Amino acid sequence: MRSSYFLACAAVLVLLLQAAMEVTTVSGIAVANCDRQDLSTACKEAKETGNPDANCCAKLKVHEPCLCEYLKDPVVWKFVQTEKGHHLFEVCQVP
Repeated sequence: MRSSYFLACAAVLVLLLQAAMEVTTVSGIAVANCDRQDLSTACKEAKETGNPDANCCAKLKVHEPCLCEYLKDPVVWKFVQTEKGHHLFEVCQVP
């Protein structure tokens, strides 16, 4: 059950790719502003095919702290539960 929750959080990030994410750098580490549009734009193709590119995976990892918040969106939650959503998080190695 716990892994399903984390997977759902990851999937939420993918679905919430439709909300812009402004990224800043703090001490050399990229930090997400939890703006889903940025993630949505970076992972648009992956959302359709389930096959993320390096840019999508990088954005997804930056937004990892925001995933649980994104999962509160029913659209994101639904995507996370799909085979494409599972595959995206697996390929990007995001829990």
